[in-house]
Amino acid sequence: MPELAVALPAPSRAPVASSWRLRLLDRPLLSIGVALVLLIVLLALIAPLLPLRDPNVTAPARRLSGAGVNGYVLGSDQLGRDLLSRLLWGARVSITVALVAAGVAFVAGGSIGLLAGFYGGVVDNVLMRLIDILMAFPYVLLAIALVAALGPGLLNALIAIAVVNISFYARGVRAAVLVVRHMAFIEAARALGARDVRILLKEVLPSVAPPLLVFVTLNIGALIVETAGLSFIGLGAQPPTADWGTMLADGRQFMMTAPHVAAIPGLAVLALVWGLNMVGDSLRDMLDPTLAHATR
Repeated sequence: MPELAVALPAPSRAPVASSWRLRLLDRPLLSIGVALVLLIVLLALIAPLLPLRDPNVTAPARRLSGAGVNGYVLGSDQLGRDLLSRLLWGARVSITVALVAAGVAFVAGGSIGLLAGFYGGVVDNVLMRLIDILMAFPYVLLAIALVAALGPGLLNALIAIAVVNISFYARGVRAAVLVVRHMAFIEAARALGARDVRILLKEVLPSVAPPLLVFVTLNIGALIVETAGLSFIGLGAQPPTADWGTMLADGRQFMMTAPHVAAIPGLAVLALVWGLNMVGDSLRDMLDPTLAHATR
């Protein structure tokens, strides 16, 4: 249409910033989720700078102290260790493992999905049949089996979590690529002589980035739970390393006499995963025009 050819002034940064503020105000769940995640991540990042006790120093005489007792803000565990210190240092471990595992699974699974969806045919069949084999095993049991074979420890738990999540990224990316691979701008890039690598990186990947952002956000929450779960059964972080899963395992035997020992790390996992899910759901609604319209 002729009127679309009229040059428009470049938008300033102020309206863009204002637009994002309006979006946050218009979506309270997104604001709450972002604030919750940022608060937890910030506390984990500044843990070394805070005046906290050593998370591994024991004080048997002060074991199972309640919140505010004996100078413990959140109380102490069965060995007299400061729960607040262990909670914040454990957040660093749990979040780091989840982020690294998500990154590894994203790169490996995303690459498989890109190639399978873009090329199709034999490439798609071979790669997806390999992914089907991986998905044939219950992913939790597969993660446990991998850690059991490799040996308990955070690194091996990270490897196991990354491996079992590769299939989810591969399937998700492939489905997104199948939607765009025959679109006009892809065909135009081919007609101009662009190489496959350039088309994948410059055209296909940016087009499937929005749904991937949502998936990664939601998946990190699941990885937090998986990391805590492996540590809970003794296959992840090993004593005396502070980790939310090991804190839950330590506190389960004191649920009746000192419930705060298990409740505090449990609430931390709940808060972080809840925040991530709210962010992911809100991003999905914002990026999907049909959902965005339906929720208004």
